[in-house]
Amino acid sequence: MSTHTLAHSSAINSSMSLAIKHWPASRFGGPRVIGHRGACHHARENTLKAFSLATTLGADMWELDARVSADGVCVVSHDDDLQTVFGQTALISQTNYKQLRQLTDDDLPSLQEVIDLAKSTGTGLYIELKDEKAGASAYQLLKENDVTYAALGAFNVSWVRALNDSGCDYPTSVLVPIGKDPFNMASEAKAGAIHLCWERACEAPQHLVTQGLIERAQQLGLDIILWHEERPKVIKALLELPVIGICSDRPELFVPYLGSPSRNCITDIRTQVVCHRGAEFIAPENTLAAIERVYEQGFDWVEIDVQETRDGQLVVLHDDSLERTVQGRGIISQLDWDEVKHLDAGSQFDPIYRAERIPLLSDAIELAKSFNKCLYIELKGANPEKVLRQVQQQRFLADCFFWSFDEQKLLQIRQLDPSANIMSRSQDFVDVAAAIGALGACVIEIEADDQHLLQHIQDCRALGAKVMLCYQGSETKIFKKIIHLKPDLLNLRRPDLWKQALYEYNAEL
Repeated sequence: MSTHTLAHSSAINSSMSLAIKHWPASRFGGPRVIGHRGACHHARENTLKAFSLATTLGADMWELDARVSADGVCVVSHDDDLQTVFGQTALISQTNYKQLRQLTDDDLPSLQEVIDLAKSTGTGLYIELKDEKAGASAYQLLKENDVTYAALGAFNVSWVRALNDSGCDYPTSVLVPIGKDPFNMASEAKAGAIHLCWERACEAPQHLVTQGLIERAQQLGLDIILWHEERPKVIKALLELPVIGICSDRPELFVPYLGSPSRNCITDIRTQVVCHRGAEFIAPENTLAAIERVYEQGFDWVEIDVQETRDGQLVVLHDDSLERTVQGRGIISQLDWDEVKHLDAGSQFDPIYRAERIPLLSDAIELAKSFNKCLYIELKGANPEKVLRQVQQQRFLADCFFWSFDEQKLLQIRQLDPSANIMSRSQDFVDVAAAIGALGACVIEIEADDQHLLQHIQDCRALGAKVMLCYQGSETKIFKKIIHLKPDLLNLRRPDLWKQALYEYNAEL
């Protein structure tokens, strides 16, 4: 080892006691979860919405890109060009901040706005410098705002070194592309961490983080940060490594949950989650994206609503009309499939989902089958016989149950197929026995605030029906109450909060 490297190692080690306070604690143990450009898989990257969502979904820090506008304002954007994200032909470096806000409908935040949000949510900032002026500007803002949890890094070694030479007392990192020596870069930059950007190096880049690399980093006092990762198998392997943080477009995949393909956990709570209209908190409701977001996290059920077009196609849509969720107008039962199949069913939720379309019921079933998961099918304006035949044709009858506000539709399904699984709501009948008897229901839904909740649960179990509690809110105390009741199923809107409540429950045991 050279004298220069030894001196650099000593300098890093002597500064670690100062720098370590700038890394926030890990909420779920192990490496810190760093939301890459926020939760950019679910919202427009580097926006306040994406950052806020990342924290809600489990991120400890946000990775963000800083650059300076023509009039010297530090803004948050990966590209200098606004074309990719905002569809505008303008360069940040040649445009003043007021004009940038107008061009982006106020969706391009200043670093000051992101700092304010980070302080209000207790989230750390991991700032990647995107131009030469950004380092000094970002560092000044961090100091002026007395930001506790922050770090700065760049691919450009000279920018990082300039920060360190100026006396920066926040942790710094070098971002290491494929083929570059991380230790040479760190030494030249006087950085305290190496950020390995090797996600595209191969199908299993975790194998590139060798024991030899880890040991050398430890000898030099260098922390390791890893690339943005969204592949469950790779995430699972990375979480076993002694690294300080892992970036991801999808922080929710890092929250422990029974059945999660990326981060499983041991628990005695076997409640299966039914996600209302899919993962409607992070994706447009009743779309294939919303369904997929559920199954990818290890949840078992998706509730969908089925309507019928004028020409008899069974579609997944909650409302009778298009306006609330789709870029279109009209009543679905008065429109043919060819008139609606190309309509945008995602942009009203977030621009990144503009490619989403109204799904066919058959598409939703195929997606569920591909994950070996289940559907709760609510009959809205659809013909019950058609729905049943579609389910039977796709051999999915055992993996779904039916419900409708129109009891006649459920009676028709029961008459057509005695083996069909039907749900009843306790609130619609005098007691659980009546709810089961009226339709031969095998699942009984009970509101979490039902005044006879415990009695209903007891009656369901005595009569052999599954208990499905329904809670559409977001209060942790209610989730904790539900955990203790151990229902068979739980119908909710916020599976992300359920995961986090379960983690806290298990941590307390």
